[in-house]
Amino acid sequence: MTHDELEDVQLRGSENDDLWKKYRTLKQDSDQIATLWQAWSAETRQALQKRMRRSFDGPNYPARLESLAADPGRGKGFLSLAKADLEPFIDAIRKDNRRLASIPECATFCLKKAVREAAAAELSQLQPPNAQATAHSWKVKLHGRFLLETEKWPPDVRDEFREKCDLLEERGSQLNSPLVKPVAGTSGPRLTRLRLGGGYRIIFARDGKNFFLLAGGKKRGLSDDRFYQGMKETATSRYRGSSK
Repeated sequence: MTHDELEDVQLRGSENDDLWKKYRTLKQDSDQIATLWQAWSAETRQALQKRMRRSFDGPNYPARLESLAADPGRGKGFLSLAKADLEPFIDAIRKDNRRLASIPECATFCLKKAVREAAAAELSQLQPPNAQATAHSWKVKLHGRFLLETEKWPPDVRDEFREKCDLLEERGSQLNSPLVKPVAGTSGPRLTRLRLGGGYRIIFARDGKNFFLLAGGKKRGLSDDRFYQGMKETATSRYRGSSK
């Protein structure tokens, strides 16, 4: 298991203690990286977007961006060039956790994360909402109890949350992975995950022309199974209660 595999990992049972121990260590490291990324994401993303424009200018630019957003590992040549843009972020990790910065896969994980987000951001600027999405007039609604819960989140997370809500209203069903992703094993309303930085995840349901945000929080070292099971139950209960 590596940092790159951690997002979608599914661990069940406790028969392999060594694997669980490595998972917990990687989870703690990944959370620390995500926290530092909050302070450096804007600067690093802008530098990478400028490099993308210089490197991929031409009619195939959107296709190259889509490829990087889906799998940064495909653009090995670009990853090599982009390392210089990531250096300030890696320096921040070195100051905070020298052991973590010395792990080769840590720098690779950070680089892929940065390139994926920069490519998605650049692509969103190139492709304005299509006529169908604009005509649909998407709206974002928050369940009352969930709204109260978000008020306890750190200011930077709340700021990003508002930005993502604006993006949902602007792009609607055009959004896809890695920002939004269906939650597996749901019954009743079809639930979808909205990804924020710092390990925060939001669960919402599409209800006609509305995106109904129901529950969310920080994973805090939980496995996907444990975290999403609790979130699914809360979201489903709130959705059914509000539909009466």
